[in-house]
Amino acid sequence: MKFLFLRSTIIFILFLLTGCSNPSCINELNQKILTLKPGAEGKDAVTSIYGGIYFGNDPFITGYYVKNGRQIYIDLGYIDFDLTRIPEGVKINKAILTLYADTTAPGFNNFNLEEKINPKLFAIQAVIQTWEEDNMDIDDRLLSSGEFRTDFPSNNPNYSCNIDITRLLQNQYQKPQNYFGFLIFMKRDYFEMLPEESMKNMRYCSSDHPDQKLHPELTICYEK
Repeated sequence: MKFLFLRSTIIFILFLLTGCSNPSCINELNQKILTLKPGAEGKDAVTSIYGGIYFGNDPFITGYYVKNGRQIYIDLGYIDFDLTRIPEGVKINKAILTLYADTTAPGFNNFNLEEKINPKLFAIQAVIQTWEEDNMDIDDRLLSSGEFRTDFPSNNPNYSCNIDITRLLQNQYQKPQNYFGFLIFMKRDYFEMLPEESMKNMRYCSSDHPDQKLHPELTICYEK
């Protein structure tokens, strides 16, 4: 019994040393963890359906809000991460994109509890053409991979959202010449069934948000 306890303790300590504190990671001792959480240098942008507005440095990557006296509805959010930090020739086991909602933003308390915990309004796909954060044709929606779409899950108790993008990232890592980040969009079935005045959705933050703790975070679990 003492031997089993000692063995379990050693395994637990080794598990902690691997850095696999993310609950989405696979519990394997040979697994490595890479966390990407860029600041303002990160690459993300949004477009608005009102007037074809393009924002390369907006604090939000989703949302419906007032800015400079205008009502802004973010139609599409784009985000990309520097995957060159992933070692070559590894196997990606899990990739989790975590988005954080700004709970201090005006209007957040207009959501009822169900809407805060269970938005289920958004989905994400891979982008398959090049784009620049501050130089993009606002009238063109970037081409995305229609072969696979990931719907957002329910929010965590702190209103962050852990989206499993393992398959999307595996494709992007294996064929970097064909993948250029991700496209975040409101699912059309929701968009088309609600009148404009009733639309409400989470303001998930971009890497340009002033609160660094709320920047998008990509956790990659891999092994050699």
